Amino acid sequence: AYDGDALWAQAFWQLFDAWAEQNPPQRSIAWACGQEIAFRLMALLFGASATLETPLATPQRLHALTRLAWQSGRHIHVNINQARMQGNNHALSEAAALWTIALLFGELREAPAWREQARAVLAEEAQRQVYADGSYVQHSLNYHRVMIDDLLWVCRLGELNHQPAPEPVTEALKRAAAWLLEMVDPVTG
Repeated sequence: AYDGDALWAQAFWQLFDAWAEQNPPQRSIAWACGQEIAFRLMALLFGASATLETPLATPQRLHALTRLAWQSGRHIHVNINQARMQGNNHALSEAAALWTIALLFGELREAPAWREQARAVLAEEAQRQVYADGSYVQHSLNYHRVMIDDLLWVCRLGELNHQPAPEPVTEALKRAAAWLLEMVDPVTG
């Protein structure tokens, strides 16, 4: 997208095609972890959005991407309680993916239910995982960053789609960002 070279769009869509062919839903290790499914979908959406104006983003490929989003949503919807039982960032990441699918693929029959499920999980998990002082339940700056990435994604995507993130999410994000800012050296970052 940056340099406009169609080589990159071609590479993206060839890799997308190959991955989809080699990883049928629920039949490869790539479908074992809901958080991995969530992050992969987010990355694919970035790639697809950067190549939408190219002839390589064919209707067939966009349909395949929609199908993959639906398959991802089905997997996460059914298995998100496993992520919640872990008590960590997996639940936030998976709920962020459900939120994403529901908002960006509103034509899917399950989209309204997935949006409400994501809204509830995000609100509950943000309240539980981000402490009052803004620190994070996993006591790790790296996982703190993952949580902030997830919540920023949810808030911005909701804003762009006129579906504000639940208030507990925005409040947790504010606390978490303020806490992280205190850990950052202002000169070197």
